[in-house]
Amino acid sequence: MTLADCTVMVVEDHEFQRQTTLQMLANLGVGALLEAADGDSALALLADVDIVVCDLDMPGMDGVEFLRHVARTRPGTAIVIASGLDESVLASAELTAREFGLEVLGAIRKPLTARRLLQAVGLHGAQKPAPPTPAPGEPRTQVVIDLADGQPAALEVRGGTAAQALAAAGDLRLTFVVERPTEDLLQLDPNRVTISVLDGPGLSDRALLTRLRVHGFGLGVADFGAGRATLADLARLPLTEVQLAARIVQGGSPEALAATIEALKGVTIVGAGCDSKAEWLLLLELGCHRAQGSYAP
Repeated sequence: MTLADCTVMVVEDHEFQRQTTLQMLANLGVGALLEAADGDSALALLADVDIVVCDLDMPGMDGVEFLRHVARTRPGTAIVIASGLDESVLASAELTAREFGLEVLGAIRKPLTARRLLQAVGLHGAQKPAPPTPAPGEPRTQVVIDLADGQPAALEVRGGTAAQALAAAGDLRLTFVVERPTEDLLQLDPNRVTISVLDGPGLSDRALLTRLRVHGFGLGVADFGAGRATLADLARLPLTEVQLAARIVQGGSPEALAATIEALKGVTIVGAGCDSKAEWLLLLELGCHRAQGSYAP
């Protein structure tokens, strides 16, 4: 679907900002435009809308409550959140809208610009390209980014041999993810490698995990929250790093995510599945150290 085929509704109580946004959308080639000064008026027009550009701080029904009603009336509706409130509120509102089941195209801090609007509404109907499927035996790689400065901190490698993983990492530190630890891992250079064991049966080999730490390796758990390990289980292991599964970062409540990060203080925490600015900002605010995902700051 192109912008010319879309109907976009702007829900904004400030007249000048509403008209400015409508004009920008018209200039971008949006096919049809609707407007509403409050949530109640907007709900009456919702049936014909493809995308809603919504303020948060409005008289009467606030933006979050409006989005709750949108989700109940037309689940899956595409939303752009636009607000002058601070980034933490925007991030929380974006995550809340996703939890409601809405398609969030963006959360933009005012003042709006045509470029930022186009970046958001242009995502409607677009399909994210599927990641390439590695050939059998070929390692899968993903860069781990430091949340504080946005720079690469390590390369995570899954599958393949240790030699392939080291070659792929180059000058970056290697986080080598394995299902079960094996003694041959002790032959690697501990100054270059963190061994990360998938949340599963491999965590039961406490003796070998302890030996890896004795030899100076970083020791991590990958996809924590996707298996059966508990925080109490992790506390009994000599870990240096824990990667939170994408389902915790994307699908859990911010309160649960905050509690998990708080409980893991003392180790490096990596948030997997960080696919939006809102998720990035939330992880940073809650004290997570690193992130993996499609979002690039």
